[in-house]
Amino acid sequence: MPESALATSGTFDFSDWGVIELQGPDAADFLNRLSTLNFKNWDPSSVRVGALLTGKSGVVAFGFFRSRPGGFEYILPKANVAQVLEHLEKFHFSEDLRFADISAKYSVAGFFGEGPLNETDAAWKDPWIPGLRWQLLPSGAAFKASLDSTLYNFLRTAYGMPRVGLEIDSTVMVLEANLALAVDRNKGCYPGQEVVERIFTYGQVNRKLLPVSVRGQWQNAVLPLKCVRDGRTASTLVSLVGSPLNPAEARGLAFVARPFWDSTDPLSADGVEITISR
Repeated sequence: MPESALATSGTFDFSDWGVIELQGPDAADFLNRLSTLNFKNWDPSSVRVGALLTGKSGVVAFGFFRSRPGGFEYILPKANVAQVLEHLEKFHFSEDLRFADISAKYSVAGFFGEGPLNETDAAWKDPWIPGLRWQLLPSGAAFKASLDSTLYNFLRTAYGMPRVGLEIDSTVMVLEANLALAVDRNKGCYPGQEVVERIFTYGQVNRKLLPVSVRGQWQNAVLPLKCVRDGRTASTLVSLVGSPLNPAEARGLAFVARPFWDSTDPLSADGVEITISR
Protein backbone atom coordinates (compact mmCIF):
# COMPACT_ATOMS: atom_id res chain seq x y z
CA MET A 1 0.00 0.00 0.00
CA PRO A 2 1.44 3.40 -0.95
CA GLU A 3 1.16 4.99 2.50
CA SER A 4 3.13 8.10 1.51
CA ALA A 5 0.63 8.90 -1.25
CA LEU A 6 -2.38 8.37 1.00
CA ALA A 7 -1.07 11.02 3.39
CA THR A 8 -1.85 13.77 0.87
CA SER A 9 -5.15 15.29 -0.27
CA GLY A 10 -6.44 17.52 -3.03
CA THR A 11 -8.14 17.56 -6.44
CA PHE A 12 -7.36 15.71 -9.67
CA ASP A 13 -8.27 17.03 -13.13
CA PHE A 14 -9.48 13.98 -15.08
CA SER A 15 -9.79 15.88 -18.35
CA ASP A 16 -8.61 12.76 -20.22
CA TRP A 17 -11.91 11.09 -19.29
CA GLY A 18 -15.07 11.53 -21.34
CA VAL A 19 -18.77 10.67 -21.29
CA ILE A 20 -21.02 8.72 -23.65
CA GLU A 21 -24.77 9.32 -23.35
CA LEU A 22 -27.26 6.49 -24.04
CA GLN A 23 -30.85 7.77 -24.23
CA GLY A 24 -34.15 6.11 -25.08
CA PRO A 25 -36.79 3.66 -23.81
CA ASP A 26 -34.63 0.67 -24.73
CA ALA A 27 -31.39 1.91 -23.10
CA ALA A 28 -31.54 -0.37 -20.05
CA ASP A 29 -32.43 -3.47 -22.06
CA PHE A 30 -29.74 -2.71 -24.64
CA LEU A 31 -27.05 -2.30 -21.97
CA ASN A 32 -28.24 -5.42 -20.18
CA ARG A 33 -27.67 -7.43 -23.38
CA LEU A 34 -24.35 -5.79 -24.19
CA SER A 35 -22.53 -5.11 -20.92
CA THR A 36 -21.32 -7.14 -17.94
CA LEU A 37 -23.80 -5.47 -15.55
CA ASN A 38 -27.39 -6.35 -14.71
CA PHE A 39 -29.48 -3.37 -15.79
CA LYS A 40 -32.78 -5.15 -15.09
CA ASN A 41 -32.16 -4.79 -11.35
CA TRP A 42 -30.39 -1.44 -11.58
CA ASP A 43 -30.30 0.88 -8.58
CA PRO A 44 -30.70 4.36 -10.12
CA SER A 45 -28.79 5.93 -7.22
CA SER A 46 -25.69 3.83 -7.92
CA VAL A 47 -22.61 4.41 -10.08
CA ARG A 48 -20.97 1.13 -11.05
CA VAL A 49 -17.95 -0.13 -12.96
CA GLY A 50 -19.01 -2.08 -16.04
CA ALA A 51 -17.29 -3.51 -19.10
CA LEU A 52 -18.02 -4.16 -22.76
CA LEU A 53 -16.48 -7.38 -24.08
CA THR A 54 -15.71 -9.28 -27.24
CA GLY A 55 -17.23 -12.71 -27.79
CA LYS A 56 -14.08 -14.22 -26.22
CA SER A 57 -14.50 -11.96 -23.14
CA GLY A 58 -11.72 -9.57 -24.21
CA VAL A 59 -12.07 -6.09 -22.72
CA VAL A 60 -13.26 -3.53 -25.26
CA ALA A 61 -13.77 -0.89 -22.55
CA PHE A 62 -14.66 -0.43 -18.93
CA GLY A 63 -15.78 2.60 -17.02
CA PHE A 64 -18.52 3.98 -14.77
CA PHE A 65 -22.23 3.67 -15.61
CA ARG A 66 -24.70 6.03 -13.96
CA SER A 67 -28.42 6.69 -14.44
CA ARG A 68 -29.61 9.93 -15.98
CA PRO A 69 -33.14 11.07 -16.90
CA GLY A 70 -34.16 9.03 -19.94
CA GLY A 71 -31.13 6.73 -19.93
CA PHE A 72 -27.54 6.35 -18.78
CA GLU A 73 -24.07 7.84 -19.03
CA TYR A 74 -20.86 5.86 -19.47
CA ILE A 75 -17.78 7.61 -18.06
CA LEU A 76 -14.51 6.29 -19.53
CA PRO A 77 -11.13 7.47 -20.86
CA LYS A 78 -11.53 9.70 -23.92
CA ALA A 79 -9.04 7.53 -25.80
CA ASN A 80 -11.63 4.71 -25.73
CA VAL A 81 -14.73 6.75 -26.68
CA ALA A 82 -14.54 6.31 -30.49
CA GLN A 83 -14.02 2.55 -30.20
CA VAL A 84 -16.95 2.22 -27.80
CA LEU A 85 -19.26 4.20 -30.11
CA GLU A 86 -18.32 1.81 -32.93
CA HIS A 87 -18.96 -1.16 -30.64
CA LEU A 88 -22.39 0.18 -29.65
CA GLU A 89 -23.30 0.82 -33.29
CA LYS A 90 -22.36 -2.74 -34.24
CA PHE A 91 -24.96 -4.13 -31.82
CA HIS A 92 -27.61 -1.44 -32.36
CA PHE A 93 -30.44 -2.60 -34.61
CA SER A 94 -34.10 -1.69 -34.09
CA GLU A 95 -33.87 -0.49 -30.47
CA ASP A 96 -35.35 2.89 -29.61
CA LEU A 97 -31.99 4.23 -28.49
CA ARG A 98 -29.60 7.10 -29.20
CA PHE A 99 -26.00 7.39 -28.09
CA ALA A 100 -23.43 10.14 -28.51
CA ASP A 101 -20.18 11.54 -27.17
CA ILE A 102 -21.16 14.32 -24.74
CA SER A 103 -17.72 14.81 -23.18
CA ALA A 104 -17.85 18.53 -23.99
CA LYS A 105 -20.71 18.96 -21.49
CA TYR A 106 -18.61 17.95 -18.49
CA SER A 107 -15.42 18.41 -16.56
CA VAL A 108 -14.40 15.21 -14.77
CA ALA A 109 -12.79 15.73 -11.37
CA GLY A 110 -11.43 13.57 -8.58
CA PHE A 111 -11.46 14.60 -4.94
CA PHE A 112 -8.88 12.89 -2.78
CA GLY A 113 -9.40 13.26 0.94
CA GLU A 114 -11.78 16.21 0.64
CA GLY A 115 -15.42 16.85 -0.26
CA PRO A 116 -16.86 17.46 -3.74
CA LEU A 117 -17.09 21.03 -4.99
CA ASN A 118 -20.61 20.77 -6.34
CA GLU A 119 -23.14 19.09 -4.05
CA THR A 120 -25.87 19.30 -6.71
CA ASP A 121 -24.38 16.38 -8.63
CA ALA A 122 -23.48 13.38 -6.48
CA ALA A 123 -19.92 12.12 -6.28
CA TRP A 124 -19.12 8.40 -6.20
CA LYS A 125 -16.36 6.43 -4.53
CA ASP A 126 -13.54 4.99 -6.59
CA PRO A 127 -13.75 1.18 -6.26
CA TRP A 128 -9.96 0.83 -6.22
CA ILE A 129 -8.41 3.80 -4.44
CA PRO A 130 -9.42 4.51 -0.82
CA GLY A 131 -10.40 8.11 -0.21
CA LEU A 132 -10.88 9.03 -3.88
CA ARG A 133 -14.26 10.27 -5.14
CA TRP A 134 -15.23 11.11 -8.70
CA GLN A 135 -17.62 13.78 -9.90
CA LEU A 136 -18.93 15.18 -13.18
CA LEU A 137 -19.02 18.97 -13.09
CA PRO A 138 -20.58 21.24 -15.73
CA SER A 139 -18.09 22.10 -18.45
CA GLY A 140 -16.14 25.18 -17.49
CA ALA A 141 -16.87 24.79 -13.77
CA ALA A 142 -14.29 26.58 -11.69
CA PHE A 143 -12.10 24.17 -9.81
CA LYS A 144 -8.36 24.00 -9.32
CA ALA A 145 -6.44 20.75 -9.72
CA SER A 146 -3.98 20.62 -6.85
CA LEU A 147 -2.69 17.09 -7.48
CA ASP A 148 -0.62 15.97 -10.46
CA SER A 149 -1.86 13.21 -12.78
CA THR A 150 1.33 11.28 -12.05
CA LEU A 151 0.09 10.71 -8.52
CA TYR A 152 -3.21 9.32 -9.81
CA ASN A 153 -1.40 6.96 -12.19
CA PHE A 154 0.78 5.82 -9.30
CA LEU A 155 -2.29 5.18 -7.15
CA ARG A 156 -4.32 3.36 -9.80
CA THR A 157 -1.30 1.19 -10.57
CA ALA A 158 -0.62 0.46 -6.91
CA TYR A 159 -4.23 -0.61 -6.35
CA GLY A 160 -4.57 -2.65 -9.55
CA MET A 161 -6.71 -0.51 -11.89
CA PRO A 162 -5.70 -1.10 -15.54
CA ARG A 163 -6.46 1.13 -18.53
CA VAL A 164 -7.62 -0.13 -21.91
CA GLY A 165 -4.95 0.79 -24.42
CA LEU A 166 -2.21 0.82 -21.78
CA GLU A 167 -2.00 -2.38 -19.73
CA ILE A 168 -4.87 -4.24 -21.43
CA ASP A 169 -6.72 -4.44 -24.73
CA SER A 170 -9.39 -6.59 -26.35
CA THR A 171 -7.04 -9.61 -26.43
CA VAL A 172 -7.06 -9.70 -22.61
CA MET A 173 -10.00 -11.53 -20.98
CA VAL A 174 -11.91 -9.57 -18.36
CA LEU A 175 -10.96 -12.04 -15.60
CA GLU A 176 -7.31 -11.98 -16.70
CA ALA A 177 -7.51 -8.21 -16.24
CA ASN A 178 -8.68 -8.87 -12.65
CA LEU A 179 -11.95 -7.04 -13.29
CA ALA A 180 -14.35 -9.42 -11.58
CA LEU A 181 -15.86 -6.41 -9.76
CA ALA A 182 -17.23 -5.28 -13.15
CA VAL A 183 -19.09 -8.55 -13.77
CA ASP A 184 -22.57 -9.45 -12.50
CA ARG A 185 -23.21 -13.18 -12.30
CA ASN A 186 -26.43 -14.93 -13.28
CA LYS A 187 -27.78 -12.29 -15.66
CA GLY A 188 -28.96 -12.40 -19.26
CA CYS A 189 -26.62 -13.14 -22.14
CA TYR A 190 -24.05 -10.62 -23.33
CA PRO A 191 -20.97 -10.93 -25.56
CA GLY A 192 -18.33 -12.93 -23.70
CA GLN A 193 -20.67 -14.28 -21.01
CA GLU A 194 -20.20 -17.94 -21.95
CA VAL A 195 -16.42 -17.67 -21.53
CA VAL A 196 -16.73 -15.70 -18.27
CA GLU A 197 -19.18 -18.14 -16.70
CA ARG A 198 -17.15 -21.16 -17.78
CA ILE A 199 -14.08 -19.73 -16.03
CA PHE A 200 -16.07 -18.87 -12.88
CA THR A 201 -17.66 -22.34 -12.83
CA TYR A 202 -14.84 -24.67 -13.77
CA GLY A 203 -11.60 -23.03 -12.77
CA GLN A 204 -9.34 -20.02 -13.03
CA VAL A 205 -7.56 -18.06 -15.71
CA ASN A 206 -3.93 -19.02 -16.22
CA ARG A 207 -2.67 -15.51 -15.60
CA LYS A 208 -3.96 -12.46 -13.79
CA LEU A 209 -3.03 -8.77 -13.79
CA LEU A 210 -1.79 -7.92 -10.29
CA PRO A 211 -0.27 -4.86 -8.62
CA VAL A 212 3.39 -5.29 -7.76
CA SER A 213 6.10 -3.43 -5.85
CA VAL A 214 9.16 -2.77 -7.99
CA ARG A 215 12.76 -2.43 -6.82
CA GLY A 216 16.23 -2.49 -8.34
CA GLN A 217 17.11 -0.80 -11.63
CA TRP A 218 13.50 -0.10 -12.58
CA GLN A 219 14.29 3.32 -14.05
CA ASN A 220 15.96 1.56 -16.99
CA ALA A 221 13.35 -1.16 -17.46
CA VAL A 222 12.03 -1.81 -20.97
CA LEU A 223 8.40 -2.94 -20.97
CA PRO A 224 6.97 -5.47 -21.30
CA LEU A 225 9.51 -7.17 -19.02
CA LYS A 226 9.29 -10.94 -18.57
CA CYS A 227 10.48 -12.66 -15.42
CA VAL A 228 11.34 -16.32 -15.99
CA ARG A 229 11.51 -18.98 -13.30
CA ASP A 230 12.15 -22.70 -13.79
CA GLY A 231 12.09 -22.26 -17.55
CA ARG A 232 8.68 -20.64 -17.76
CA THR A 233 7.34 -17.07 -17.75
CA ALA A 234 6.31 -16.33 -14.17
CA SER A 235 5.27 -12.72 -14.77
CA THR A 236 5.24 -9.97 -17.37
CA LEU A 237 5.53 -6.40 -16.12
CA VAL A 238 3.39 -4.16 -18.36
CA SER A 239 3.33 -0.84 -16.49
CA LEU A 240 5.64 0.96 -14.10
CA VAL A 241 5.15 4.22 -12.21
CA GLY A 242 7.56 5.83 -9.78
CA SER A 243 6.07 7.63 -6.80
CA PRO A 244 6.06 11.44 -7.21
CA LEU A 245 6.27 11.67 -3.40
CA ASN A 246 8.98 9.08 -2.70
CA PRO A 247 11.74 8.53 -5.32
CA ALA A 248 12.60 5.16 -3.80
CA GLU A 249 9.08 3.81 -4.33
CA ALA A 250 7.76 2.32 -7.57
CA ARG A 251 4.68 0.29 -8.38
CA GLY A 252 3.61 -1.63 -11.43
CA LEU A 253 1.04 -3.95 -12.96
CA ALA A 254 2.13 -7.38 -14.08
CA PHE A 255 0.47 -10.42 -15.60
CA VAL A 256 1.38 -13.15 -13.12
CA ALA A 257 1.08 -16.86 -13.93
CA ARG A 258 -1.27 -18.82 -11.67
CA PRO A 259 1.39 -20.87 -9.81
CA PHE A 260 2.95 -17.61 -8.55
CA TRP A 261 -0.16 -15.72 -7.35
CA ASP A 262 0.50 -16.57 -3.71
CA SER A 263 4.27 -16.30 -3.90
CA THR A 264 5.99 -13.94 -1.48
CA ASP A 265 9.36 -14.39 -3.16
CA PRO A 266 10.52 -11.65 -5.56
CA LEU A 267 10.65 -12.29 -9.31
CA SER A 268 13.50 -10.68 -11.18
CA ALA A 269 14.83 -9.88 -14.65
CA ASP A 270 17.39 -7.42 -16.02
CA GLY A 271 18.18 -6.00 -12.61
CA VAL A 272 14.49 -5.35 -11.80
CA GLU A 273 12.82 -7.12 -8.87
CA ILE A 274 9.06 -7.33 -8.48
CA THR A 275 6.98 -8.55 -5.55
CA ILE A 276 3.23 -9.07 -5.60
CA SER A 277 1.56 -6.40 -3.46
CA ARG A 278 -0.44 -7.61 -0.44
